[in-house]
Amino acid sequence: MSMPNRRLNRRNMLGTIGVAPVAVAAASISAVQAQPALLEEEWTYVPISPEEAAERTYQLSASRGCMEAIATGVIKLLAQKAGEPFASFPIRMMRYGAGGVGCGSLCGALNGGAAVLSLLIENRSSLRKAVAKLNQWHQDTALPAYQPMNFTATPDVFPVKSGSILCRESLDRWSRESEANGFPAGPRERGERCRRLTADVARSVVLLLNAELEGELESVSLA
Repeated sequence: MSMPNRRLNRRNMLGTIGVAPVAVAAASISAVQAQPALLEEEWTYVPISPEEAAERTYQLSASRGCMEAIATGVIKLLAQKAGEPFASFPIRMMRYGAGGVGCGSLCGALNGGAAVLSLLIENRSSLRKAVAKLNQWHQDTALPAYQPMNFTATPDVFPVKSGSILCRESLDRWSRESEANGFPAGPRERGERCRRLTADVARSVVLLLNAELEGELESVSLA
């Protein structure tokens, strides 16, 4: 009698052990499902202030790279106004774009701006138009135009038409033209220029989003 009981007890024990990982997995799935669902159709844009987005982005860019700063400035403002799913957006993933993806290629502010537009403009044709408008504005406009609230505490920055969406080319042209016009272009000035430029891009991104929401993307001016 003792042997069958031992077999039965062992079988029961192994069965219990086998069930445990399944129970843990089921609990994990339930926990994930309980989190806010980040589905594409839930990223619904609500209008926000271009000026507030610019100021927030400028302040953030002191401690974050240009791409992360613009994504944080716009998306966290949306989170404050609309809650989820914006509050759960993984902002950390945007760090890679700083300094033109670390090699002077695509401007991190434009990279981040295009990412935000892509997140919030569902129609592909409208998205292409919005990104094209953003890039063209960046190339054709003397930037930076943004002036921070504590303007007197920051170095003066000469606005220049970049003629490019590439970080290295844009910054080199700005440095040459600044010095040619009697403005310093040292590390402090370059850092301030990029902070203000990122704020300018944040403002333009929100202008584009507001225009798309109102059906005015074709006619919106980013000046």
